[in-house]
Amino acid sequence: ILSSSLASQASEYDADIKSTLPDPALMIEGRGIPMDLSRFGETRELMIMLEQMFPPAGALKRLKQKGEFAADVKAEMLRAVQNDIKRQVKVAYYQLSYLDAALATNREHLQLLDQFESIVMSKYIVAKAGQQDIFQIKIEMARLETERLSLEEKRSTKAAELNQLLNQHLENKIPTIAIEAPASTHKIAMLDSSL
Repeated sequence: ILSSSLASQASEYDADIKSTLPDPALMIEGRGIPMDLSRFGETRELMIMLEQMFPPAGALKRLKQKGEFAADVKAEMLRAVQNDIKRQVKVAYYQLSYLDAALATNREHLQLLDQFESIVMSKYIVAKAGQQDIFQIKIEMARLETERLSLEEKRSTKAAELNQLLNQHLENKIPTIAIEAPASTHKIAMLDSSL
C-alpha cells in the first residue's frame, strides 16, 4: 500500500510540474572587442540576455491533462491495492471465524461422545451393550481428535496469515465472533425441516 501511495503522490506532483513554464535563462556574455577604436583597451562589450521559452499554444494544457490522467491512473491503482488487501483480510477473518466455530463444534461432539462412552460402559458391565459399541465410540473419538488437531493447525496458519496482512506479530492472538449462517441458507434449512 505504501509504495502505491507514494507512486500516486509522485504522479500528482509530476502533473503539477509538467503544466508550468520552463525556468527562464539568464546569460551574461563579455566580449573583448573595443566599442570605440580611439579608446582601445578601455571599453569592452558586455551582453546580458534573458530568455524565456514559450511552448506552442495548448501544449501546457495537454501536458497538464496528460499528467492528471497519469495521476488518476496511479490513484485508481492505489485504491485497487487497498481494496484487494481489504478483501484478503475479510476472507482470512471469515475463515478464521469458521475454524473457531468448527473447533467449538468438535469440542461439543467430543464431550457428547465422552458421555456416550460412560453410558455404553455402564450398559456393557450389565451386559446390555457389546464390545462393538465401545469400539465404535473409541474410533469416533479418535477421528474427532484427529480432526481437532487438523483444525487447530489450520487456525494457527490462518491467524498468522491474517496477522501478516495486518502487519502485526505472527503470534498475535486474534479474537473472532460467532458466524451466523447467511439468511438464504437459514431459510432453506427451515423449509427442509418443515417438509
